[in-house]
Amino acid sequence: VNVRTFLIGLNACRALLIIGIACMPNIFVIYLLSFLLQIGNSMYATASFVYIVRVIPENQLQHFNAWKSMAQSSGFILGPGIAGILFLIGTVEYAILMNVVILLMSCVFYLYLPKTLSLNESKPFSIQLIKEDWHSVITYSKKNQFIASLFIVYGLFMVVLTSIDSLEAAFAMKDL
Repeated sequence: VNVRTFLIGLNACRALLIIGIACMPNIFVIYLLSFLLQIGNSMYATASFVYIVRVIPENQLQHFNAWKSMAQSSGFILGPGIAGILFLIGTVEYAILMNVVILLMSCVFYLYLPKTLSLNESKPFSIQLIKEDWHSVITYSKKNQFIASLFIVYGLFMVVLTSIDSLEAAFAMKDL
């Protein structure tokens, strides 16, 4: 599939899920939306990696990865700081809305990036394609059980971290 279009769709879905989390009074629904958001984040990370490898020339990948790592590392510090500033000048809902606006702006920016198709013969997106992908994943997991178990444990940890984030969001919305 066209990876750029897939990334645009994922960002739009992630923005909708964040709006849903902000609007839901029911903690169970917040957990469910957080879980779905984490699935979207995992898919986005993988798809963006594929997109980057296909778009950035091989001789510039190391340079690009250095800048990307620096931006991600500084985002770890700057993100909470910017969120704090947004809390000071507005409300929690305002900070969440700004997050959604930025995600939607990234969708617009993606429109200016080049399209990429898969390296293999392109197939139309369908239920059959999803079944084939799941079959490939299950076959690989059976052959490489140790790697599959590490991936599952990592996924479980990410779900726990996401639930902690949703608890933090629920606390912020209720008490702050």
